[in-house]
Amino acid sequence: MPEGNQTPLQKIAFLFCVLSFFFFSYHLEQISLYHTDEQYYIQSCRNMVDSGDWLTPVLNEKMRFAKPVLFYWLASTSFKIFGVSLASARLVSAFLGSLGLWVVYRMGTVLFGPLTGLYSVFILASSFLYFLSARLAYTDMALSFFITLSLYFFSRLVRPEDGGMEKGGPGKRGSRDILFIYIFMGLATATKGPPGFMVPGLIIAAFLLITKDRKTATCFLHHAGIFLFLCLSLFWPLLMAWMHGGAFVNHLLHAEGVDRVLHTEKPSLYFVFAILRYFAPWSFFLVAAVFLAFGKEERHLLKTTEKRGLFLWVYVAVPLVLFTFLRTRHSRYMLPAFPALAILVGHYFHRIAEREINPMGKSFKIPYLFSAALLLALAVISLLSGLLLFRLDRELFSWSFFLLPVFFFIGGATLVFSWKKKDLSLSPLLISIPLLACFALIAGKIIPSLNPDPMMAFAEKINQGWTPETRIGTYNFGNGNQRLRVLTGRLVESLDKKESLMLFLNGKGPLCLAIREEDFKNAAKDAVASYQIFAEAKQWRKIKLTAGTIDQAKREFGPGLLEKFRERVYLVYIEKKERMARFEGHAL
Repeated sequence: MPEGNQTPLQKIAFLFCVLSFFFFSYHLEQISLYHTDEQYYIQSCRNMVDSGDWLTPVLNEKMRFAKPVLFYWLASTSFKIFGVSLASARLVSAFLGSLGLWVVYRMGTVLFGPLTGLYSVFILASSFLYFLSARLAYTDMALSFFITLSLYFFSRLVRPEDGGMEKGGPGKRGSRDILFIYIFMGLATATKGPPGFMVPGLIIAAFLLITKDRKTATCFLHHAGIFLFLCLSLFWPLLMAWMHGGAFVNHLLHAEGVDRVLHTEKPSLYFVFAILRYFAPWSFFLVAAVFLAFGKEERHLLKTTEKRGLFLWVYVAVPLVLFTFLRTRHSRYMLPAFPALAILVGHYFHRIAEREINPMGKSFKIPYLFSAALLLALAVISLLSGLLLFRLDRELFSWSFFLLPVFFFIGGATLVFSWKKKDLSLSPLLISIPLLACFALIAGKIIPSLNPDPMMAFAEKINQGWTPETRIGTYNFGNGNQRLRVLTGRLVESLDKKESLMLFLNGKGPLCLAIREEDFKNAAKDAVASYQIFAEAKQWRKIKLTAGTIDQAKREFGPGLLEKFRERVYLVYIEKKERMARFEGHAL
């Protein structure tokens, strides 16, 4: 940002983006692998760095064509700079999430002014799905970032002050904007395939169709832009087709094409409810903004004369409709729509601050006071939960638990204070900062404390320098072998039956086994002569919640209760083995 062009609101927005990066990246390494997609991407990127082959992603010794290569390159570059770790893989999403906030500020400023842009940044950063996606190593944040950039340059065409449509089509500046639209659509496509051009392309096409702007539509026959888009989006698929032939083409046609589009599932309201859930707590204000925009008093938003509002509603509607008709449904597919949602709600707050909308009216009063009450209620609930956990199991307890009620209370109390003072201009910030602090604390401290992943502790021991010939296995751990493989970069065998365990224990070379204490006693007791427990950890047992379980918990309520619902797991090193021999040197 050039110093002379910085306004106070720009500086605040920039500082908030930096602060958001701190929250997004807070203890990224602490929480275990959230989703199987994370395992696939991190392991493939590790293989890319180790092998030196930066063209064909490989997972479990098989070529992985599931997504184009750009995100792999970004994460692998992070590995090269910061070292191979969960944190460095996730840092890509945290960084792009923070940059995305700045793009949203610029888009909101272009459409409705800098105050709307600033409010939009506060809202987007503290929406749950955006925060979550900024902390995970998969493609959705990168896809959303490039789509947002593409549509930011289109938003510059929507504003007549910027040489836009109402002046008879884009001029030289508009032509340059269209070039950037194509470039960032190409990068989005190079990140996640067809959604990268379908989402922004359909938004732009639908908007131009509704506004009947043929002159601007013809300007999209931009030869340089189309050429760059094709180069960026087709470079990797064409290269894979040339290198791997039918294997890649079959995957492209079936797994990424026919299987996703042709299905018998009926359209549903899944993504509507996903927006309401994952845009929380701003969903309450979003509902109010929807009623306001489409109510009797302001139906001009549906007219082509108010193109800015129309653009944002089309921006939301297209991905909502598009993904409703696909077979695979994940809430994170709505992430590209979140910038538009944030700007819509940000503009709603802008109008409240400017008194264009009566802040004492029900449409604002109800969600505002509900948000204040919710934050205060969460302060009480988190305080009581922390005290209860302190009594039941101090091993799981962390003093971070008592910071949660403080942050929640500050947020709720300041909202109440602002309401009494009738100064609501800071309300988006007063909601956003406590929420970001709470989200970061929960993700970086509280969840790792409450639900530690034994594989993370075991990987730390294995990474201290065990010899390559040491065979590693997990017994009855579900996808634990995949998590351990991602965390260590070593081949980890999955042993799900006693027969496979016996074959493993009688194999050649030193062995390393992750196993539950109970399974160790019952299944491996007579298979080894000597062993050493290198690490041990605890995890929650798989327990069915029944009336009997609840009654037992009530009877035994008190210190040590939670210990009954946890089990020990071991990382065992076995160097010499003799079948049917008794344990020596270590008693369980």
